[in-house]
Amino acid sequence: MTDQEIARALESLIRQDAERPPEEQIRDLIEAGVIDEQGRVLIGGRDRIKQELKSTQQNGPSDAPSAKKVAGT
Repeated sequence: MTDQEIARALESLIRQDAERPPEEQIRDLIEAGVIDEQGRVLIGGRDRIKQELKSTQQNGPSDAPSAKKVAGT
């Protein structure tokens, strides 16, 4: 798929979403963690924060080889 085809597909999805009732759009944004119940934008979103914490735990400093192991001593 070319960049132009992707742009057209996204544009079409945005138009379709705009046809939904505002209440439904807002509910979906709240459930996705994009905004809170007062309509304030949540930077990063809840799911993204959870994902970042999970990846940090998986790749934390304890998982990295020590300098001695890398050097072979």
